[in-house]
Amino acid sequence: MIYLKFGRVGSGQWAVGRKLLVTCHLSLVTILLVPYIALAQVPEVSDAPRELRAVITGPSNVSQGKKILLDASHSTADPDTVSYKWLRDGQAISTSEEALLTLNEPGKYKITLQVSDLLNNTKREAEVTQDITVYKRKLILVAGPNVEKEKLALHQSNGEEKGVLVDIMHAEALTIPLGTEDVMTKMIAENTDRFLGAEAIILWADGATAMNALSRALQQDEETLSLIGSQTIVLITDGGLQQLSRVIQGPFSVLDPEKIVITRKEAINPLIEVGDVHEFVSEIEKRDIDFSIVDEATFAIRPWNILSTLVNYMVTKGVSSEMIILLLMLPLILTIITFLKQVVGVTTFGLYTPAVITLSLVALGWEIGLVLLAVILFAGYLTRAFMKRYRLLYFPKIATILTVISLVLLVVLAVAASFGITLAPDTIFILLIMATLSEEFMSVKAEMGLRNALMAVGETVIVALVCFVIVQWAVLKSLIIAYPETVFLTIVVNIFLGKWTGLRLSETLRFKEIFRYMEE
Repeated sequence: MIYLKFGRVGSGQWAVGRKLLVTCHLSLVTILLVPYIALAQVPEVSDAPRELRAVITGPSNVSQGKKILLDASHSTADPDTVSYKWLRDGQAISTSEEALLTLNEPGKYKITLQVSDLLNNTKREAEVTQDITVYKRKLILVAGPNVEKEKLALHQSNGEEKGVLVDIMHAEALTIPLGTEDVMTKMIAENTDRFLGAEAIILWADGATAMNALSRALQQDEETLSLIGSQTIVLITDGGLQQLSRVIQGPFSVLDPEKIVITRKEAINPLIEVGDVHEFVSEIEKRDIDFSIVDEATFAIRPWNILSTLVNYMVTKGVSSEMIILLLMLPLILTIITFLKQVVGVTTFGLYTPAVITLSLVALGWEIGLVLLAVILFAGYLTRAFMKRYRLLYFPKIATILTVISLVLLVVLAVAASFGITLAPDTIFILLIMATLSEEFMSVKAEMGLRNALMAVGETVIVALVCFVIVQWAVLKSLIIAYPETVFLTIVVNIFLGKWTGLRLSETLRFKEIFRYMEE
């Protein structure tokens, strides 16, 4: 709005003011209309795509006799001149955007989509091929990284010969032991659609890892979880059948399948060969293959298995079984270290340090664990030697050393990642705990010298390796996770060791000459 201030004005001056207002309004309208006029003069851009692409949307496997719909609507082409041609094993079956098929015989069929159009009077053609597997029965095989690919391929080819689709989900191998269950959980969660139509689910991994991963992955997927209720789960193991049947209480309550058959890997072929999954149990019984059937009666709560019930309850709430095993192994590790110190007489950095190193070796693998331990101790020693000239107080000095160690570990992890070696998120806390071990090493070095400190480090590592070998024993691990109440026995053993008043074995060797002199 433009205001004109006048004193006494005549008719001529009012006329000038009106002309000025009209001119301003016209200018404003012109400014607003210019963009629309410019846009109106822009020539229309052709809707024809620059690239012709053929895309098939539809299932890659289907039960025999069932109709399937294949769709080409996601292909990119000129909508005015596009044409479609569908071929099955080289024979034309449709010329529309969709193709409706009924495949009655099991096997693999090659479906080809040819898309063509005209662009600037030039004909363009594109083609894509998709294999569709038609099956009599469908089995899902979820395998851990420890299962060889050749064995899985053999079962898959055996299934193709019998008209059975063996859909394999194979977890990638990890550079560290800890984290396998998380990897399998993620793999299953990303492929839940593949469980549709499966007659049975085969789980093949160490212990109950695959079973726990399956229950964790499907806890939030009610649609897929409802499908499991009508399916049979076959659990493959090399360990004890009865022990494993106790471990899977938690996953069983989550999945609530028709039944779980725990058996050996030799039972996979009979499962493929039988005409129906209900004939499976009688077939492996005829072939004298070990098996155990799990049902609700297996998990009756009794006074002596309350801890087992607690462990399985934690699994149903999504707690990783690998973390539970580490916690259950800790009392056993501490008892072994106590025995070695009290009876054998080894010298270690207390009880806590070798226990932490053992857990680190279990979580990371002994090769990576020892390398990281050496890096931590070496970085701490060099940093302390460099800072000696500054004469800092104890706590600021230790804080600086730990800071440098954390930065060194960061660099080591970056280098490892460049070689494809990655650690699970949970292992980061283990590394931070290991970093604090350098403080213990520095304290011993300051009091007893470098030589004695290195000897103490050597004995500590040897004790940790002994504990690692013992707790990695498959039979012991299965026993602990199946019967967690056995950890209470470690309290009894420690009470007995607390009453030990005899000489240690190392002292017997050290004072051998004195004993001989006393006997003479």
